[in-house]
Amino acid sequence: MAEDLSEVTESAQGPSNAAGPRSIRKLVTNALLNLCRGAASALLPILLPAVLLRQLHPPEAFSAWVLILQVAAYVGLLDLGLQVAVGRFVAREHELNETASRNAYYRTALLLLAACSVLGALAVIVVSFRFELLFPAVHGALIEKARWSMLVVGLAAALGLPGSAAAGFFIGLERNVVPTVVLGLGKALQGVATTWAAWSTHDLFITASAFAASYLATQIIQVGSVRFLVRDSRHGASQLAQEPLKELINYCATLSLWTVGGLLVTGLDIILVNRFQFGLVAAYASAANLIAVFVGIMSSAFNVLGARSSSMDAAGESERLGTLLLASSRWCSLLTVLLGVTAWSFARWGLNHWLGPSVGADALPLFHVLVIANAVRMPLVPYSVVLLGTGQQKLALWAPFAEGVANLAASLVLGSIYGAIGVAFGTLAGAAVGVFWQIVVNMPKTVRIPCRPLPFIREGYAIPAVALLPLAGLTLVPSGGVRHPAQAGIGLLVLALIWFVGVPQTERKRLLGYLGGRSRSTKGTTT
Repeated sequence: MAEDLSEVTESAQGPSNAAGPRSIRKLVTNALLNLCRGAASALLPILLPAVLLRQLHPPEAFSAWVLILQVAAYVGLLDLGLQVAVGRFVAREHELNETASRNAYYRTALLLLAACSVLGALAVIVVSFRFELLFPAVHGALIEKARWSMLVVGLAAALGLPGSAAAGFFIGLERNVVPTVVLGLGKALQGVATTWAAWSTHDLFITASAFAASYLATQIIQVGSVRFLVRDSRHGASQLAQEPLKELINYCATLSLWTVGGLLVTGLDIILVNRFQFGLVAAYASAANLIAVFVGIMSSAFNVLGARSSSMDAAGESERLGTLLLASSRWCSLLTVLLGVTAWSFARWGLNHWLGPSVGADALPLFHVLVIANAVRMPLVPYSVVLLGTGQQKLALWAPFAEGVANLAASLVLGSIYGAIGVAFGTLAGAAVGVFWQIVVNMPKTVRIPCRPLPFIREGYAIPAVALLPLAGLTLVPSGGVRHPAQAGIGLLVLALIWFVGVPQTERKRLLGYLGGRSRSTKGTTT
């Protein structure tokens, strides 16, 4: 079995910030903070559908709301990966104690995102005033409200783009607590404002305006926090710097292709469902958003590897980087198994209470297929983050694009035949293509990350798969038998296998020691 996370710290040499027990604790702490930030982002996709499905009038207004948010998400893609790029370059320059250069990257990214904001605003204006042509399924008096709602939400998404550079700046400094707090409070404000507007007015446009205003306020605070909390953030960065501009554009050129691939993977699904089976737009969007919450939380937790891998790469610690990647991939897979089994077990009950019996029943089979598709893809999240952190994303240029093309082709064919469920199976087909491409084609090329395909398959897929074996026992329980005790026992067995088989002994000791240390620290502070 591969070396574990604890050995990453114990074998450290030299002055790198990535070394030492204190550093691994910082890494874990930042991962937990990122997890909290992902959980904060999850509040709106979970809470708002339950409210808006019941409060917006007419009932079709929620389907229009879904399409509005989808267009706003397209505007968010104009970030072009600059948040990731800022985190990577800020971490590198911070490691080298180059404050002026660090600030130059941040300021240049702000200016680039401001230009993207203008482009996004223009695109939103065009789309909003051609709403009825792009979304013919929305008709009647709802068109005008949907048009203006799309305009205000889309403009807010465009004007808020510079906030991602500020978040990337703090992530690069490994001060993840700042974007976590700002985003958490901002999401709470956005949730309260949107819910209050929907509850009190039942009007789509007023609800969209509350959503947009609170989002934009959060992004403004995010940008302002850099100036107020990092006193030297303006030092040596008073104008556009040529070298940072060149590096950021080169870095993000590759990410842009990844963005196109991501758009083909998930960004067009709801649009396709709108065309093939409009009546299931609300069900598909709700199931997809729930999956996006899970993916977002997991990705947020492991995005901390970006700054750390950048520091390790700058210090020439290639071997330790490979060890960290294998351990992180195993943890990502184990958490995916744990959360996936939990979500699958409670899906019927949860969807019925969340969306209502009718929409919940429609969403259930879609949710099951999307859970499998994303579980296949998730173990590669740490690898993608480390690629970005070490600047080797060009070596994996075509994997997201290949997955996206496969996804789109399969979704078009299957969706035209089977409707919404066919689009979901298209996502599963695309995920299989993407995983195959990354492991078989890309991993042998990323020589600065010593991680070969077979060890990765063992750590990322084979070991976590052992934890799923007890689920076969469910097939032995008669359909009329007592299922809940059997399910509880099998669930405990899955947990035991995750802990004793999936997690190496040294990592179990390290984790228990870390939790014990935190507990003692808390008690000492209290007394």
